[in-house]
Amino acid sequence: MEDVEDNQSPTETIDFEQPANEKKKSKFAQSFKKASHLMGEKLNGAVHSVREAEIGSKVVDKAKTLKDAVKEADIGSKVVDKAKALKDAVKDAEIGSRVTKAVTSRMRKASDKEESAPGRETYLDFNATTPISKEVGLAMMPFMFEIHGNPSSAHAHGRRVKVAIDHARRQIAECLGCEENEIIFTSGGTESNNLAIKGVVEWAARDRRAKDLPKPHVITSPIEHPAVLEVCKYLQEIGMCDLTLVEVSGDGVVRLDSVKSAITPSTVLISIMHSNNEVGSIQPIQ
Repeated sequence: MEDVEDNQSPTETIDFEQPANEKKKSKFAQSFKKASHLMGEKLNGAVHSVREAEIGSKVVDKAKTLKDAVKEADIGSKVVDKAKALKDAVKDAEIGSRVTKAVTSRMRKASDKEESAPGRETYLDFNATTPISKEVGLAMMPFMFEIHGNPSSAHAHGRRVKVAIDHARRQIAECLGCEENEIIFTSGGTESNNLAIKGVVEWAARDRRAKDLPKPHVITSPIEHPAVLEVCKYLQEIGMCDLTLVEVSGDGVVRLDSVKSAITPSTVLISIMHSNNEVGSIQPIQ
């Protein structure tokens, strides 16, 4: 009986423990398989990420290279354009120089011929307009064909013209005995008259209106150039000023007593031309 019990006891113990070990092994195998699968997926993801990063880096490098190439192309294009512009400028300057020399030569020949020609025509309408002198024409030639820049520009052509204009302004100021900043260049007499008359009257009108004073008063003559007379009439018509036209004698001279009697405390401007452009009369202006 003891032998039988001893033989059965180990057998029962082995049969009882073996299923538990198998379960543990099975769970471990499943866990290991699952972990291996997850590790494999993560590894594959990491490989793909590295590959994408490499591709992205190459794309960035190529984009940068392309950007640098475009920038260099732009710079090269600008250099070519500037070189072409410089070449054209040199060509224009050469052409202008030849034209200047040719025109200057013709002017001198024509002037010499005119001075030596017998019975030449005499021009007597200098009050209306005058021809320029030879000296003025020769002095202006470079600015007609060679030094032709805009004086307000920052480039070399403009700066050369600016220097010349400033020099001319300084010369005129010295002749007139005034400041350089008082010299204003215009396109002609009509623009100058409008600028001076309107400037004075409009300023005086604002100033006197602010001080509650009568409107400004202007004096001129009925034989003035239309560039003066018409603008004065216009300012009167729009109510900006009062206007008085002084008397003129039969020989075209303004009567001084008429001017004196026309002056009032509101008079801001008296505009009388020195030499009449139609009849040639010279006014007694000192």
